[in-house]
Amino acid sequence: MDYLTVKQVAELKKCSERYVQKLVKNGELQAEEKLHPQNNQACYMIPVSALSENLQAKYYQQKRTEVSYRNVKSHSVCNSRRTVSESRRCRRCRKSASHHLEFR
Repeated sequence: MDYLTVKQVAELKKCSERYVQKLVKNGELQAEEKLHPQNNQACYMIPVSALSENLQAKYYQQKRTEVSYRNVKSHSVCNSRRTVSESRRCRRCRKSASHHLEFR
């Protein structure tokens, strides 16, 4: 099960962190109170399942986009991620553009 911080939920809902904390405190949003590993203060961890279906879909869409962006490989020499036509040479590494074809 995925858990979100108050800050992450606030960004999804486009509201303030304080408002999310208020929702949790009033029982309108389910959350677990845990100790923060770095400063040992209590913090809320909100399960994704406690969010509305729209917010869950938005969260998982962002997560898919983030993962697909990380899976884009770049050339080890030039780190270029853009597509270059075959007839040109890469501006960064000066090799033929064929090494960029996998990025289309």
